[in-house]
Amino acid sequence: MGEKNLDVAARLRPALRSFESYDPAFSPCRVNLSANENTHELPGEVREAISAALLATPLNRYPDPMANDLRDALARRHGTDRAHVVVGNGGDELLFNLLFAFGGPGRVLVTCPPDFAEYANFARMTETEVRGVPRDADDFSIDADALVAAAEDAALVILTSPNNPTGDLVDRALVRRLLDETDALVLVDEAYVEFAGEEASVAPWVEHEGRLMVLRTLSKAFALAGLRVGYLLANPSVVDALAAVRQIYSVDVLAQAVALAAVERRRALAPVVADVVA
Repeated sequence: MGEKNLDVAARLRPALRSFESYDPAFSPCRVNLSANENTHELPGEVREAISAALLATPLNRYPDPMANDLRDALARRHGTDRAHVVVGNGGDELLFNLLFAFGGPGRVLVTCPPDFAEYANFARMTETEVRGVPRDADDFSIDADALVAAAEDAALVILTSPNNPTGDLVDRALVRRLLDETDALVLVDEAYVEFAGEEASVAPWVEHEGRLMVLRTLSKAFALAGLRVGYLLANPSVVDALAAVRQIYSVDVLAQAVALAAVERRRALAPVVADVVA
């Protein structure tokens, strides 16, 4: 009897009532580009290391909630220490946690659409106001003055470099202006930066810029989208805040083992990246 009278929509938080579950329907096509998946096979050296890592990983124990071995490997990759690294179940978890921790009612996220749709979706879920500064319709450039003005009272600014879907890089001078002229946290999403070259990254700035964060993923250049592992480079206080609000054990033992094996052999993936770029 009770089931017939259950009005789930009325019980949901009002901010969530318009959301639908994410269930991508793969339409018949020769090539599907919607998810930007890396279609290359992993090099044999990496596959062998992954197989060995999986065989050596016990499944009866909970994972290290902080993924410290992986954090150490990622820190070595970027010439920093684990205090500046937090690992998540894909970049999506880290994006949501950022909005959950630093957004919310009365706070503003500034974006530059067209960009990754989940920025705005996660903002809506956390009741964070989204203030868009649209890119130029012809060349997709960002109006730097308009962006800085929009970010004047913002809690968070997200820039994507290279941007999905336009492919352009963020001008480092713009990142510099946001850090110098606003008080916002500035996130640069570098999910695709390996295809532009590490020289395009602002990751080296993180250690000296407390409000700068850089998001990376193993889904694209590492060809491990099915693994769901992303990481954020940030000030240790930001890392601690995100660690405090995350779901515990969100990155399982198999994901940690595979990611560690791949990161430690990242040079073997260079030909894959070069082939994609070519």
